[in-house]
Parts: sequence; C-alpha cells; structure tokens
Amino acid sequence: MNNFSDILKAKYKIESKAYYKGNIIETGGTAISTSTSPAVRYLVDNKLITKGQTVCDYGAGGGRNAKYLRDLGFKVYAYDPYNGSDDDGWKGVSARKPKDKFDVCFTCYVLNVVQEHKEKTIIASCKKIGKTTFHITRNMDIHETTKKAMARNDKLVMDFFVNEFGGNPKNYTDKDILDLCYFGVQTSKGFQRIPELENKGFKLLSPAKFGYKIYG
Repeated sequence: MNNFSDILKAKYKIESKAYYKGNIIETGGTAISTSTSPAVRYLVDNKLITKGQTVCDYGAGGGRNAKYLRDLGFKVYAYDPYNGSDDDGWKGVSARKPKDKFDVCFTCYVLNVVQEHKEKTIIASCKKIGKTTFHITRNMDIHETTKKAMARNDKLVMDFFVNEFGGNPKNYTDKDILDLCYFGVQTSKGFQRIPELENKGFKLLSPAKFGYKIYG
C-alpha cells in the first residue's frame, strides 16, 4: 500500500485530512445496556459533575449512565434519537431532543460511532444546551479492535477496506490501519472512528492510559 495520505488526496482530491462520509452499515449494537461506564464514574468521583446540577445524557442508548446518576440523586434528562422510547426523558430515555438548558451535557461513546461531519453537529447541539460539555470516546483500542478484526478476516472490515481503497488489506502496515481508524472503519461490531478532539479545541481530562478519553 502506498502512503495512506497520498491515497486519500488522490481519491478525494483534497490536500488536508479526509474522513469517511459514506453510509454506516450497522450490524452490531453500539448502544451498550450493561453496567455504568467507568468514564461517567470518573466524572462523578472527580467532581466534574456534582449533585444539584441538571445533566443531559446526550445519546443515552439504553440509559445505563442516566440510571446510575439518577440513583445517586442527580437530575438527568436522557436523550437518544434511536433508542429513546419514553415520553419523559427525566425518568426514562426519550427520543425527543430537549429544549431545556442544562448545567452539564455529556456524550458517552457517541462520537466514535458517527462520521466526522455528524460529530460536528452533535458537539454544536451539546454546546447549545449545556453550560459545560464533556465528550467521552473510546481510546486507541479501536486500533487494536480493527487489527484483530482483520486478523480473523472479518468480512465487513475487509470488504470496507477493499471497496474504499482497493488492494489487499493483508498488506496494510500498522500505520496504515491506524490512519484508517482516524478515517473511520466498518466492522461486524459496527462503525468506529478515533475522534481527534485534541485538534478541535478540547482538553483531555482523563489520563492517557485509560481505555477511554474524556474531553472538556
């Protein structure tokens, strides 16, 4: 494989970074419904969000994080346009976008499963309704996940690479795969992408060694 950035420039006729703008083939669930995210616990433990504040869980999925915060006494509105089924986002998860203003608005594992152009819209929406915003994303483990998918010949990831860039994905270098993770990849676990919020005015609030990143 030639230099990845050169391939992107030739394919998309650009001089700067490119991101995947095609459709997402979603065969794996990205709305986690198990235990609370450790990143949300980090926000609480480090008093980045505190009781007495109104909170919006933007892209709440099944509501696991909202439930955790409510059980602690937080007033939380849970919103998810795809998984919301409750009319009242203050008690369940609603598909109705809130019109309220919140002290805090956060996303948890949302930005890493949408295309970069949708990331911009979500960030803008959160900023509009939240005095303070936090964005939780997966860390560099997306790179490891993609490499493992390629090693087991995951059909979706292999087809995605061939259709987008051609050639034999088995010849991709580790650096090529990392670049593709920033671009966005599709696997049987769903679409994943490594957001680069450090380059968009956000500050990394969690230790780099963690399996997640918290931006504020």
